Amino acid sequence: RDGTVPADNPFVGRDDVLPEIWSYGHRNPQGAALDLEGNLWVSEHGARGGDEVNAVRKGANYGWPVISYGRHYSGAKIGEGTAKDG
Repeated sequence: RDGTVPADNPFVGRDDVLPEIWSYGHRNPQGAALDLEGNLWVSEHGARGGDEVNAVRKGANYGWPVISYGRHYSGAKIGEGTAKDG
């Protein structure tokens, strides 16, 4: 609440990631809200069919730009597909 990085953030203590990061792979978050249990939800805009609503989890990777349901406006594929292990 005071702007400092919480000690239990998922990447605290790692040299390869900034400790402020909670999750990554988000494309274009447009809205965020907490549900009644305090869980964070984010709506993200994507190109041509790539909009998403995600329950944001600690340390999770939401895939952008490797995984996407959208396509470039030219029709070209984005990334490697719609799913990938991990």
